[in-house]
Amino acid sequence: MAPDNPALLHYFLQDDLYLLNEDKNAYNGESKQVFTSPAEAEILPVTQAPAVPVTTPVPETPKPNFKYLGGNKKQFLILVNYIADEHMAEAHLKALESTLGRKTLAIDDVAILNTATYTANNHHDFIAFFSPAKLLILGTPAIPAGLVSPQLNVIQQVENRLQLFTHSFDEMLADRDKAKAFWEQMKNL
Repeated sequence: MAPDNPALLHYFLQDDLYLLNEDKNAYNGESKQVFTSPAEAEILPVTQAPAVPVTTPVPETPKPNFKYLGGNKKQFLILVNYIADEHMAEAHLKALESTLGRKTLAIDDVAILNTATYTANNHHDFIAFFSPAKLLILGTPAIPAGLVSPQLNVIQQVENRLQLFTHSFDEMLADRDKAKAFWEQMKNL
């Protein structure tokens, strides 16, 4: 507690205190009343210090933690949609590994994310987490919420990444022309 009037300090301190004439003049110049004797001083009420506002910490939104297949070493994100599988159907994974192998890529170079597992997340969540330089979307069900309708079998430059939307492996394995169209674009991705 700092009293406004130094003449009242003797109430708080046991030793005698004396004000110098310069100090008396300084306080009188600031229109503060200085008392020279304890009898002249009136006891002022103690005032509460202004309340310091308490700021409540804003809880941080937890960052999503996606479970994906691969090591994402080349920032190549592959979005798939398989409701019954953790990542991909085994036959489709082998076909994808074969395709990646022709581009001298391995599973460790890419990240395969099953969007069926993360329906509450949107396109921005995936991009923020993986920071892909390349994005491959296999099938219409794999298109995440918030992504503007991509063009089929056309490599697009979107923000700072290359993006290719193509048919799912179910469709490509059933129709050779769809598989050929996919490979023609995949060679350039």
